[in-house]
Amino acid sequence: MRRDSYRIFSEGRIGNLVLSNRLVRSATWDPSILGIRKMTDEVLNLYRELAVGGVGLIITGGFPVYESRPPGEEVGQAAKTFDDLYVDGIERLTDVVHRSRPGCRIVAQLETGYLNARPSTIPSPFSDAESRPLSIAEIHSIMDCFVHAIVRMRESGFDGVQLHGAHGGLLSCFLSPTRTVVLTSTAARRRTGSGSCARLSHRHGKKWATGRS
Repeated sequence: MRRDSYRIFSEGRIGNLVLSNRLVRSATWDPSILGIRKMTDEVLNLYRELAVGGVGLIITGGFPVYESRPPGEEVGQAAKTFDDLYVDGIERLTDVVHRSRPGCRIVAQLETGYLNARPSTIPSPFSDAESRPLSIAEIHSIMDCFVHAIVRMRESGFDGVQLHGAHGGLLSCFLSPTRTVVLTSTAARRRTGSGSCARLSHRHGKKWATGRS
């Protein structure tokens, strides 16, 4: 049987994003660039090989957009926002992928970094650690950080973004019926990933791929 007879090798689509095939390299965490906040040749070579290998879509590891100051830092310091956490030279990553194989698409995964706060004080099933509830002002700040990050990723050449909403992360906590006790389900959606996407569409239109993992 010919390769093109298999549906996995046929054209795919995610919203407005057209893929040359349905092979997807899913997100894997890459701490080598997050610590130094700078793109490296090692990472660029990895993504070059992935593109040349023939996948239709590459999803990067998570890029944090907002996080608390790490434990031990001076109390009272402001949280780090996307500008603080931005990886220098990230546009080199999209350039390498698109040049290596023009039909390959690359999507950036976005997430919150370290954050000792949750929608409520109800313990997470992923951890017994205590955490404080977020204030409404903090929720809006996090949403704005996601919007800012999405815009910057678009300007850096990415074909779309994926909001990390799994594995006990902040967005997944808002999706839990046992943890979001103060906010209604509608309000919770407005204050998490869906709300960030809505703000993005309002400001920049809908002709770009956004999704939630």
